[in-house]
Amino acid sequence: MQGRVNFTADYYYKLTDGLLGGAPLSVISGVGNTYTTNIGKISNQGFEFALNTTPINRNHFRWNVDVNISTNKNKVVSLGTLPFLAGVNINRVNAYINRTEVDHPIGGFYVLKEEGQYQTWEQAATAPVYKLGNQPYFAPGDFIPVDQNGDKVIDDADRVWYGSPFPDFFGGLNNTFTYKGLSINVFSNFQHGNLIWNQPRLTSETFEGNVWQSTYDNRWLPSNPGAQTSVPVPRNNNPLLPSNRFLDDGSFLRVRTITLGYDLPKSWMVKAKLTRARVYVQGNNLLTFTKYPGWDPEVNSFGSSVTTNGIDAGAYPIAKSLIFGLNLSF
Repeated sequence: MQGRVNFTADYYYKLTDGLLGGAPLSVISGVGNTYTTNIGKISNQGFEFALNTTPINRNHFRWNVDVNISTNKNKVVSLGTLPFLAGVNINRVNAYINRTEVDHPIGGFYVLKEEGQYQTWEQAATAPVYKLGNQPYFAPGDFIPVDQNGDKVIDDADRVWYGSPFPDFFGGLNNTFTYKGLSINVFSNFQHGNLIWNQPRLTSETFEGNVWQSTYDNRWLPSNPGAQTSVPVPRNNNPLLPSNRFLDDGSFLRVRTITLGYDLPKSWMVKAKLTRARVYVQGNNLLTFTKYPGWDPEVNSFGSSVTTNGIDAGAYPIAKSLIFGLNLSF
């Protein structure tokens, strides 16, 4: 292949000691009931693959491709004497959705499940007692929380592990095309398999302010009893539970940069007493392919917290931009 294909594969394993967390503190200290200390161990392991190839290199035309893909399995190995660490309480549901526990991903989603909708007042009257916050009243069109253990009470015992804020795999793709003085570079990055808590969608479904068109179109209506919709009946104080209903697929492919450049002919450089002159135009974040219904799948509103990941609290999306430039070398 005359050096036109290079491939590398690596396996890694890393054990990190010293995860910061809140350990219990005696109330007689007078300074609170927890203190921050190093309490945990986290393991990360996976594979890294990289490919560099030149499919075409003839008649002044060259096409170069760089691809890298990585996997990562994140697991909590130890939390000292603590049974688990809870993430922050989420606005409107007033409960945590991230939980860090041994043998699970750090900050994994630990939520209730909701399946189906109450269709009549008689069905809604059979709703279980809710003990993760204030008792909501259920009505036709509301979603049914799953009572995992059948005790007619919805509490922490009814939560289930439901995915991770971390992707199964992620990577990048870089294509460079050159023909004489003309060049085009396209760089994309991607990730797959992570979930995102979609707080803007939850807010939309309260019908208390601006409402997404998709929310309005898919709402449950009393005039259409028996229908199974993706949005509950619009009303005040409809139940907002820390459930899987607000977790969306965060996979995406984003065209990060597209750069078109042209190196001016060398004969021009001699006259201008330059060694090189290049003009270019670069577009940033112009295209994103994703099923995530929020504003930006590449979001983490609590980026400073390792135990509260994968939450979209309405963060401003990455901006698109167009840049024109001129590079001169003397």
